[in-house]
Amino acid sequence: MRPWLPIALAAAFLAQPAAAFDLTGTWEGKQTCSGSSAGEKFSFSIPSTLLITQSGTAIHIHVVSESGTDVYQGVGVDSVAKPLNGDAYFVHCGTSDVPETGDDFDESGRATVKTKEETAGGAFKGTSAFFNAAPEVASCRWSYKRTDAADPDVDGCPG
Repeated sequence: MRPWLPIALAAAFLAQPAAAFDLTGTWEGKQTCSGSSAGEKFSFSIPSTLLITQSGTAIHIHVVSESGTDVYQGVGVDSVAKPLNGDAYFVHCGTSDVPETGDDFDESGRATVKTKEETAGGAFKGTSAFFNAAPEVASCRWSYKRTDAADPDVDGCPG
């Protein structure tokens, strides 16, 4: 055997790209929010389902609850040290850069995510803040577990 062959094979194996995280699937959990509405404090918890389709780093999220479906777009950034984990940034469709105008509902957030390669399982833990014209302002904790890794094929924001 040539002395350089084992080194070349080892280098080729180590050069293989690591699997990056993929949030695609169905996630079950809830959002727990607290804030104020017209100066009065409130809090609530909403059981909901996240339907996520990821393509590259682009993330499309539908949050389905008893009050309907909210649509978000975002981006995922996998961890260099643990490529099946990472962070996600997301924004509610229609969020304005001037939140105090009109009938806006403006929300954005960040999540830390742990996934398992091509299987169900994993955790989506995040926080978001929102404002609407009621006027309401609040922050929410997002806590979800992936129950199915199949692609629900959801779209992002229209337009």
